[in-house]
Formats: sequence, structure tokens, C-alpha cells
Amino acid sequence: LITGALAREDIFPVTKPDFRYEEFSNLNRVQQKAAIDQLDYTAVTWNALGLADVERKGWDYLTTDQQIGATQIGFTKESWDCFIDHYSSAYWAELVANNKASQYMRLGWSQESWEGQGTHPSTEGKWWDQLSDDEKRAANSLCYFKMNWDNVDMNPNDSYFPYNFPEFRYRPWDELSLSMQNTAIGMMNYTEDLWNNLGT
Repeated sequence: LITGALAREDIFPVTKPDFRYEEFSNLNRVQQKAAIDQLDYTAVTWNALGLADVERKGWDYLTTDQQIGATQIGFTKESWDCFIDHYSSAYWAELVANNKASQYMRLGWSQESWEGQGTHPSTEGKWWDQLSDDEKRAANSLCYFKMNWDNVDMNPNDSYFPYNFPEFRYRPWDELSLSMQNTAIGMMNYTEDLWNNLGT
């Protein structure tokens, strides 16, 4: 007997690259080599979604070598731009032209906030389970789902600390991805100065 509401199904505009949501150790040797040699991933940055520098770039901003490496791993331009970049490298006019601006607007963005002239929307400070169903549908249209919205860390934790070492916390503000900056601002009330001055 099934009780309660059924879980909603994630529906994406692009085929989901399931390999990206596997631990690095589960990739084949060709994928691992391309990830390390051409995209500058490490096992740690692969396993921590959104941490690698390369994931802050849209496909057209990748070098030719990086595009080749991404293709060897299994990405296409479409899957990279949607599931990795989420079109965040695009100008607002490009989002409008590609019918993506309306999805970001459902998540609370405007042209002003996108271009850094307004405040970040409240959704940037929410975990996936805190989003409304409409916000989740909009996020799905930008290839977000629970795992990559929440930036899940797949790194094994065999240290004596109860949680994995938060390597990202010791990186300068300007090296964080936009989504990580937005989370730090929206959920933890950080500013750039507070982030860069540990302990304040």
C-alpha cells in the first residue's frame, strides 16, 4: 500500500549525464585520464559537485583541449551547458533568446540581479527540499536536481573528523563558483570580506 503523495519525477530538457554523478573511482580509465589531464579535475574535485574550476565555464568558454576531454568523458555541448554550467555563463539577452530567462525568473532572478545590480533571489539560499514544486520544475529546466542543487559531496570520509574536510572553505572568495558564493551569501550571511577573513 502506497500512502502519501508520490515523489515528483525530475524531467530535464537534455539527457542526464549519469556518469557525472558517480564517484571518481567508478569512472573508467579513459574518463579518469581525460578528467585529470584535460579538465584539471582531481578525485576530490570530481566528487564534490561544483568545486572544480572548469565547472564555472560554459562549453564555449572551454579551450579546445578541454572540450575534447569533456567529450571523451561523455559530455556533449548540450549536456555540459545544462548540467554543469546551467547556462550561468550566458548574458541575460542570451538567456532570453534561448528561452532560459523565464526559468530563472521563476527562481526569482531578474535581469538586474543576474547582471549584479540587484539582490540575489531567496532560492539561492534554499536547499532542494525547501523549493516549491514550481521552483523545482524551473530548476529541472536548467538541469538542476537535488544532487547538484545541493552540491552533494561524494568524497569518502575515512578521517577522524565526523565530516569531510571542507577544502572549498579555505579557497579565496573569487575562486568560488557563482552558485557557491550565492549559497554562502543566502544561507550563511557571508560577504566577501567575512569569507576571506577566517574566524570572523
